[in-house]
Amino acid sequence: MWKRKSLRINSILTVCLITYNQNAFVTEALDSIAAQKTTFDFDILIADDCSKDGTKQKILEFTKKSSNTSLILQKKNIGAANNHIDLISTPKTKYIACLEGDDYWTDPYKLQKQVDYLEANPDCSICTHWVDEKVEDKNSIVVENESYNGFHRTDYFDKNSVFQKEEVIAFHSSSIVFRCCCVPLIANMPSSVATGDSWITFACLTTGHGYCINENMSTYRVHSNSTWTPSSTYHRFLNSLHFLLRLSWSFPIQY
Repeated sequence: MWKRKSLRINSILTVCLITYNQNAFVTEALDSIAAQKTTFDFDILIADDCSKDGTKQKILEFTKKSSNTSLILQKKNIGAANNHIDLISTPKTKYIACLEGDDYWTDPYKLQKQVDYLEANPDCSICTHWVDEKVEDKNSIVVENESYNGFHRTDYFDKNSVFQKEEVIAFHSSSIVFRCCCVPLIANMPSSVATGDSWITFACLTTGHGYCINENMSTYRVHSNSTWTPSSTYHRFLNSLHFLLRLSWSFPIQY
């Protein structure tokens, strides 16, 4: 089900927000998008995977006061990976920014800073930044805070530097802005892959280099309903192994 408004002709970026049963958090995500200050027009596209907890109602309320917002409302739950592919395959703008419904941006100039870098560096396909990780218990009380960027250093990175010793870099989705021309590669992501942000990073690096800005500009909320967080170490290992196998099959020359 679509609900599309007239999108601005001059928009160069689409904010892609993916949601599913995030009623307790989605308002903060939406407000952080609305707070962005840019010299360019941008659109907002939200894909909701048939939420049952009031998330969809909050999204619909947001669209009433946001003239540049369109929706993809799934008629049934199709899973995070398929919903994400539907979402990023739709925009026609030059750039795409990612956000999930339980995370939020903390710098009102985040999009401006990332687009400025991408505009000045046409050989860069993906721009990221540092992220604050906020761990909450079942009562939504913050029990731990830390910062990370998934790369252990800041600035330039490419497909030759994504494997570091025994680890693989992984930038959080809330930090990612990438060129829309990378979408066909990203859309090949198998629905069984649990680490979509890593897949986006690797796909983008087949067409250009990446750059990580040395600033914390978003918050990744870790809670009991997070997709990745509750997994056991064993299941995380299996998911990571599956990801690497599918990566090597999809990009055999690059990786």
